[in-house]
Amino acid sequence: MDRIVEKTIKNLEKHHFEVFYFEDLEKLKEKVKDYLKIYDSFSFGGSTTLVQTKLKDLIIENGKKYIERIAGDDEEKKIESERAALLSDIYFMSTNAVSSTGALINIDKRGNRIGALIFGPKKVVVIASTNKITKDIDSGIERAKNIAAVSNCKRFNLHTPCVNLQRCVDCEHEENICYTTVITKRSFPHKRIAVLLFEGNYGF
Repeated sequence: MDRIVEKTIKNLEKHHFEVFYFEDLEKLKEKVKDYLKIYDSFSFGGSTTLVQTKLKDLIIENGKKYIERIAGDDEEKKIESERAALLSDIYFMSTNAVSSTGALINIDKRGNRIGALIFGPKKVVVIASTNKITKDIDSGIERAKNIAAVSNCKRFNLHTPCVNLQRCVDCEHEENICYTTVITKRSFPHKRIAVLLFEGNYGF
């Protein structure tokens, strides 16, 4: 195991996160199935990692009651579905960055994903590949702004300055998606948040 990964795991555990590390994605999938046996309802935050690894499909196939976030043009229904997801028993998401000092860093627009991370679901499972590990919180914020946020603006076909400049300029563009930055330094209650780290390069 890489020393930076080992340090990250040690500090996350010190900060009361439940932590697992996998070199094999298949073993991670078995751990996810174990969680689904314990909890009844489940939901997701938007995550390229879960899509790329096909974990989202696996969770839907093996979970019990899916509280689905509704997509589409009906904003009221969409918001209501996101509110319902906050009361799921278990919530799956990834993270924009994991600092080796033992913190999670995330940037959201509406805040439904980081809202669930902070409070609501009984259990939150954060799944992240090792490319998201950063030296410290400051470099985690830089990663969230200049890699994750820029990549998401491209994914959503937005016209924010960062799409052309390939970096965040803290813009005031009407399509800006960087409304809230959350640094989760500790898990409360203890071990409510599980961090499943695995070798690879997935997501943003």
